[in-house]
Amino acid sequence: MSTYTFTSESVSAGHPDKICDQISDAIVDEVLKQDKYGRVAVETLVTYNRVVMAGEVSARAKVDYDKVARREIKRLGYTNGILNFSYRSPVDVYIHTQSPEIAPTKTILQSAMLVIDYSDGEPATFSIETSDKSTAFSLLKNTTEKENIPLETQQYDFGVFVKSIGGKESSADMAWIYYVNGESGTVAADQMKVNPGDTVEWRYIKPQ
Repeated sequence: MSTYTFTSESVSAGHPDKICDQISDAIVDEVLKQDKYGRVAVETLVTYNRVVMAGEVSARAKVDYDKVARREIKRLGYTNGILNFSYRSPVDVYIHTQSPEIAPTKTILQSAMLVIDYSDGEPATFSIETSDKSTAFSLLKNTTEKENIPLETQQYDFGVFVKSIGGKESSADMAWIYYVNGESGTVAADQMKVNPGDTVEWRYIKPQ
C-alpha cells in the first residue's frame, strides 16, 4: 500500500502575508468606491517597523494610501509599538499612474453580460464588448448575428420591438422583456444605454 505525506499551512489574519494582502485589497476597495472603472495594480510589503506600497493606479479617485494602510494595520490589532510594527510605523508609498503604453489595451476589454432566457432550460450567457453607443438592443442584435440566432424585430415610433428570438415569438401570452441589472427597462431597448459591467437579460415571460 502506498503512503504519502500531506501538509498544509494556515496563517492568522495578522500574519505578514495577510497584512500585505489586506492592505492591497483595501486600496482596491477604496479606488472602486470612487470609480467603478478604476484600474489598480498595487503590491504591499511589510517588514521590521515599515510598510512599503508600490504599483500603478488609474482612476478618477483621490485615495490617501498612507491613511488606508494605517487603518488596516490598526484594524488587525497592531497598535502596540513593542511588537516592532504598528499602525504608527513608517509607510513608504511608490504608487503612480498607469503607463499610457498599456492603458489603452485594458480599456478595450470593457464588456457587459448578455443573458437570453428562453424559459425552457439553462439561459444562454455571453460576454460582449461595449462602446459609448451600446444599448440593450444593440447587444442583443450583435450577439444574435454572431451566434446565428434568428432575431425578428419591428420598428415603431417609440423604438424597436422584439418579435422573436430563436424562433420564440412574442404574443399576448408570452413576450420578450429586457432587464438591465435586474430591473425592467423603462424605455425601448434601442434607447436604453448600457455601460461596461452591466448585465442585460432578455427573458421570455408572461407580460404583466
